[in-house]
Amino acid sequence: MKNKFFKNYFIKISLILFVFSIFSDVFLNSYLIIKNNYESRLISSYGFCDKQGYGYIKKIKKNFNPSNVTLINYSNDFPLGEKLFLSINNDNKKMNNVIIINKHLKKTKNNFDNYQLIDQYQNCEYLQK
Repeated sequence: MKNKFFKNYFIKISLILFVFSIFSDVFLNSYLIIKNNYESRLISSYGFCDKQGYGYIKKIKKNFNPSNVTLINYSNDFPLGEKLFLSINNDNKKMNNVIIINKHLKKTKNNFDNYQLIDQYQNCEYLQK
């Protein structure tokens, strides 16, 4: 009798866990974590040249390694991507190195005439004074 009770209890709990895992997409999410590496998951979440521009900022840091970078994101839907990188100082006073994300959403004109365009990809630019 006791063994039958535990068997029924185990089947019910297993069924509840299985249904819960299906509705919460545990299997799909586990597959995506295993299939995609860490960098591609960050880029899909934070964007390359959209959203917070994680991929583009990472590319600029890898290729040019700038210091005292000012990040400008024209999208009001996302915060700046500087929090994703501990080594970026968003110093708005110096503005020697400027990374612009979501440039196509720009509503006002900034004066970047005395800056040199170092790199450009889709809606992102890296400018240097």
